[in-house]
Amino acid sequence: ILRYAINLVCSMGADGGHSPVRTCPVHSVPLVREPGRGRGNLFLDLAAHMPDEARLAKLAEIGKQRRVSELQSYLEARLEGRPGPEWLDGQLIDLASRASEMLGACIAFGPNANLPNLSQADWDLAGEVGYEFTRRGPEGVREGLEAVQSKTPCSKIQAGPQGVFGVLYEWIQFKKNRKPIGPFREVFREHILETMPIGAGTILFGEPVVQRRRHSVVSLSQKFGVHPRTVQNALMVADLLPADYDAKRDFGAIDVARSEDLLRRMRRSVPISEVPKYLGCKRPQVAQLIEAGMLKPIAGCRDGRRSIAQGVDANDLDSFVNRLRSFGQPISEPSEGVLGIANAAEALKVPAVKIVELLLQRQLTGVELLDEELRYQSVLVDVAEVGEKLGCRTGSPGKSISDVARKLGLSANSVDFLLRTPPDGMEPVLTICGQTRHMGQMRDLVSPASVDRFKLDYQKITDVATRMATTVPEARRKLKSRGILPVWEPKTAGVELYRTSEF
Repeated sequence: ILRYAINLVCSMGADGGHSPVRTCPVHSVPLVREPGRGRGNLFLDLAAHMPDEARLAKLAEIGKQRRVSELQSYLEARLEGRPGPEWLDGQLIDLASRASEMLGACIAFGPNANLPNLSQADWDLAGEVGYEFTRRGPEGVREGLEAVQSKTPCSKIQAGPQGVFGVLYEWIQFKKNRKPIGPFREVFREHILETMPIGAGTILFGEPVVQRRRHSVVSLSQKFGVHPRTVQNALMVADLLPADYDAKRDFGAIDVARSEDLLRRMRRSVPISEVPKYLGCKRPQVAQLIEAGMLKPIAGCRDGRRSIAQGVDANDLDSFVNRLRSFGQPISEPSEGVLGIANAAEALKVPAVKIVELLLQRQLTGVELLDEELRYQSVLVDVAEVGEKLGCRTGSPGKSISDVARKLGLSANSVDFLLRTPPDGMEPVLTICGQTRHMGQMRDLVSPASVDRFKLDYQKITDVATRMATTVPEARRKLKSRGILPVWEPKTAGVELYRTSEF
């Protein structure tokens, strides 16, 4: 009577399934359906509808051995008042049975199984398979749905939920009666929205989808008007697609927020090759900024793909310039000792990105700002302050020994001699004003003012000869005859110098 009651309660169950009790637990044989022979009340006179004992004995003898399914055991125990899996116990018994069998049928026989043609043995297997997932609640149901998805043969063109889930989807989406589906419906609906590209407004299981949760390459391409191949490359570079992505099986499990943000940034993309012009700086400086992470390509670092996703978002570039110009004194003409970032970096022999770091961290005080249309070049810094902050320059701004040597037409050794050796007990004619770091060492800087004074106060013998319009030996003889001798011993100084004031 108990098993008959289960079959009666669940007889309106899964399409084609009829009822979940299909095995005799006493004889371990499949139950056989035969029409009743009497018209008596079913519950008052069951014997009137049963075959005779001889017929029953024969059926028991010829029946194949089969164990009772876990689903049948659960349903029998439930009607006896024993607790089972919490999620199944929380719903009507026929809904729990139907959901288990329908899920199991699609897992065991495929999403496009012909349900009316399934035998009772097939439905018994379906219930057994489905119960293994439904007994574990929503998490188990989602695993079962993933199992159905993994077996679907459809391509991306057919990859809507109907193409993927087949009769399982049709059972709920196109139901013609008002019989409830139960909690399985919500779990199934959420799974579709979380794993497939369902657009807002789509009617799914009788309700409109409020907001899209997943995209496919195709849906992104259509929404933003970007070629699918470009979208695919960008998503892969941004790690939004798996490395083994197969375009023929694109079911659309791409995160909406991240992918749409990526596509919007792509539409604002400035190609890497055009970033220097956009910012108003040179290519090496852009390379430094990207390497330091201050500018970031839209879809990450290059990986060999040529794509607009390798550009930089114009909004990011504007934001970068605004941050550089976020403090400082607007001016029309630069002050003494103040240079643009690139020129200051060249003067200090440091990467420009080091100066940018100081600016972004607001560690500089002597910042001046030209017209904002100059963008990167509009920001000027105090070279001496930057050098001190970076530990690459001390004292006052000056010229390197090699620069002074070129300007005066002397050797570096002669300049070094003039810095160390004063004439006749006086102060050295060239003076050190500070130091700068070069090739890992601190090197002296020469005061520009002392260089200018030296050019006025001293001349080489070659300059004197030119002034006298004669040869060097003749000029030397004439000077000696007038008692004018070199200020330093030429062999020691490396140059023959005379005081201009003595001519």
